[in-house]
Amino acid sequence: MISGRRVDIMTRKGIIRGVTGKRAIHLMTPEDRRKVPEMHQMWIDIGAKDKKEALSRITIGDPAVYVHGFEKLHGPLAVSRAFDDKSGAYTVNEALLRLAKGRKPSCKVVAVSTSQEEIGTRGAITSAHLANPDVALAVDVSHATDHPDADHRKYGYMHTPSEVIDLNDREALVQLLVSFARSLRKNEKFV
Repeated sequence: MISGRRVDIMTRKGIIRGVTGKRAIHLMTPEDRRKVPEMHQMWIDIGAKDKKEALSRITIGDPAVYVHGFEKLHGPLAVSRAFDDKSGAYTVNEALLRLAKGRKPSCKVVAVSTSQEEIGTRGAITSAHLANPDVALAVDVSHATDHPDADHRKYGYMHTPSEVIDLNDREALVQLLVSFARSLRKNEKFV
């Protein structure tokens, strides 16, 4: 859904906030409502009164990115875009930082943050071959199953601009990774 989304336009003078728009649905014909709008039928509203004012603030070709920053929802729940990857990367790197500050583990600990999971785990495969670990832990997110139409037998849709995590769960996972790493013994074998 494009219409009504907040964007930041990255200009040479700084960021300009805007909102994406298109002709209102009640001003469209029934046929127009069924069509996906083309680029020339959409715009970004920056609050300019006319084209001259708009071009005094932005330049044609300035990139625009959706604004979906971190926000607290309620209690330990937070929402942001790309929590799928960001929360996993944070978790393993925070565990490494804590391991460096406290009692050192008796084994070598390596953390990687990879990409291209959805298209064949290419980053993870490369990292696994390079690190060649005796044991590995994969950190990822799961689908919400606590909503009214959740089918626990099927996977839900993920990778949205507004993903929700429980910050307490994330902290518990950091502590679990640290505890696990410190529990390992030199020359311990995994079968």
